Amino acid sequence: MKNHAKVLRISILAGSVYFIAIAAVHFLQIKIPGFYIYFDVPSSAYQDKIISLLAFGWGMAFFMSSQMISQGVIRPFGFMLLAGLFSIIALSVINLSTEIIQYNPYASVSIFWLETGGLLFYLLWLGWFYGQAIKD
Repeated sequence: MKNHAKVLRISILAGSVYFIAIAAVHFLQIKIPGFYIYFDVPSSAYQDKIISLLAFGWGMAFFMSSQMISQGVIRPFGFMLLAGLFSIIALSVINLSTEIIQYNPYASVSIFWLETGGLLFYLLWLGWFYGQAIKD
């Protein structure tokens, strides 16, 4: 496995751990910034369980992708990047909406943008190494 694919695989594994941690904190309803993007907006237990389920699915999909890359199968990860792009767009739409402020007028939208920006950086990081690994 070439260096770009190795970095991509390790980065994807880190994402898997991150999404599984998100699943755990949502399941346990422990609001931690960075793991709860909208940590200072009220949420119901059922919403947190749904997010936990989805985050666990992302974690497992990332883990599966890392295993595929270790076997030299890189191209299918492009679909995960596409899903990630959709997620960034959806988070941006939410950040731009006025609904969040209705739930908590003291909510800091700038921290939501910072967290979304962090996810965008991670997506771009993965995308760059994906592109390089495909070329190798």
